[in-house]
Amino acid sequence: MDRAQIPRNDTQQSAGQEDNAALQAVYRTLYVHFWPILMGFTVLAAVLVPPPEATLELIKANKMEFHMKSILGFALSPAFLGCAALAVGGYIWGMSSSHPLHRASATEQMIALWHLTNAMWWSFGCDVLSGLFAVMPNMNILYVAIDSKHAGDVAKRAGLDVVYWVELFIHVPVSWWCFHRYVKQSKERRIVEAFLCGCQVVGCIAYYGSEILESIDRGTFKGGHWPWDYQLLFWLGVGFGLVWIIVPIALLKRTLLML
Repeated sequence: MDRAQIPRNDTQQSAGQEDNAALQAVYRTLYVHFWPILMGFTVLAAVLVPPPEATLELIKANKMEFHMKSILGFALSPAFLGCAALAVGGYIWGMSSSHPLHRASATEQMIALWHLTNAMWWSFGCDVLSGLFAVMPNMNILYVAIDSKHAGDVAKRAGLDVVYWVELFIHVPVSWWCFHRYVKQSKERRIVEAFLCGCQVVGCIAYYGSEILESIDRGTFKGGHWPWDYQLLFWLGVGFGLVWIIVPIALLKRTLLML
């Protein structure tokens, strides 16, 4: 009886190890690809979250040529296709077996993809193409819904546009540079990253600070430019921006601990 149990126990143990290895592989994949996955959810939000009626009326009143498109219309738009091409091309190149990043830790790969998604989606596709130039369909309407200053004149948009222009000329190119340094696993990647993190934190403070100062002067947060009455939109747009304070600080802390 004992001899008969030995191979069965060995088989069960081997199967359990294979299951654990498979589960760990799934967890690692989700961990590494966290930012691309999150990017996918923002794309779905742009297509599926209906804008408030007040936003559509504001767009119509300001004669803005924005129209909600279908999933196919959004996916085939030149703005989105351009961002998607940059994402796929950057991923294939960066994760190629010929580059040191391919053999790096899961954390290094995840951080590299964070910089890639900033370079082609968060800073470029969202803030620049949707907020500044308003050429990303659906997302341009979502930006007006998140912050009504997007439908205003030059004076009302000034604070937003300064942040967006900084993103275009500093955040985006430095994010590409940082991604490239991570792909090559260059020693200077942490120096470039530290500069980028500082820019991102200051950019967020500039964005949030202007609305907060207006609210203090007004005596209430309501009645401003943020969608306080639409909690989904508020946290999807305004609240989600806190990521660009939390993640840069976390990356800076990681760098300091590695010194």
